[in-house]
Amino acid sequence: SSVLMISSRPAKEGILLQLRETSGQATPLKLAASGTGWKMEEVDALGGQPRPLTAITFQPLETKFIRIWN
Repeated sequence: SSVLMISSRPAKEGILLQLRETSGQATPLKLAASGTGWKMEEVDALGGQPRPLTAITFQPLETKFIRIWN
């Protein structure tokens, strides 16, 4: 995959991941948390404005923030 984890840090609840697409091409990312008790959502850079995550696709050179918790 051409998605790089730039940083991870504690969030108010869980962990906030900063991910970036590095190849300059649209890239789907498969996140597998079902059945583990972990939950995931896409958030803004401050961990706010949560959006449910079912599938995630990065546009060329796009950065996304994902919060995971259980």
